This record gives sequence, structure tokens and C-alpha cells, in this order.
Amino acid sequence: SYYASGRGVGLDAENTITLEGYGKSDNAAVLRAGMAASLPMLQAQFGRVHVLEQMPELPHYDSREAARLLAHGRASEDDIAARSTVTRTTAEARYAQAREAEANRNRSPKGLNCRLFNELIVSLWETMIF
Repeated sequence: SYYASGRGVGLDAENTITLEGYGKSDNAAVLRAGMAASLPMLQAQFGRVHVLEQMPELPHYDSREAARLLAHGRASEDDIAARSTVTRTTAEARYAQAREAEANRNRSPKGLNCRLFNELIVSLWETMIF
């Protein structure tokens, strides 16, 4: 989602990235074109290709701050867990552009299995203990 949108979220909202190439003008279009060009090459080299979705971004979580707070007894595990959450609706909205880049998977060459394991990732995420 960072590459598709061109910017971070939450604590990373000021971080930006610009993708260029393939004659496209915006990050999402460059990402789509890059995937469309790269995946067949990877499939030709390695056979079956799986595309995994990243874990949801946690907009207000800072691992260094969490470690300091816990180490000095200034926060409980519940306090840290509260900072380590994002609603599924928010995560889904954030990933919408990234998913567009993967939308052509059904038109990929035979043998190219580009599958987002979204339900597995979300299930793992919902049960993670921070």
C-alpha cells in the first residue's frame, strides 16, 4: 500500500515515495505495470509464483517507543496493545490501491499463481499478541 499510494500512514504519514517507469504517471499505475511485466519473467524463471500481501500497517505503533515504555514500567502490555491496532475497515481501505495492481492475476500466463493470502494474513493479525 505504501508503494501504491506513495505515502505512509500514522506516524509515517510524512514518508513518501514516487515510482517511475513504464510510461505511467502515478504510483498505482507504475506498480500495476511493473507487476504485469515482472510476474511473467519470474514465472518463466521459477515456475509457480505466489504474491503475498503485507501485514496491516499499524499507524500509531512505534516499536522503539513501546520497548522503552515497557522496559521502564511506564506502560502495560494492554497500553501497548491499544497502540498496536487498526480496524479491518481502515486496513482494507489502505490496501485498495495495492490490490488493484494485483487485479490482473486472472489474466496471467498459465502456471502463474498470483494469490493474495488476505484472509490468512488478517486472521493471523487478529490473533497476534503485541
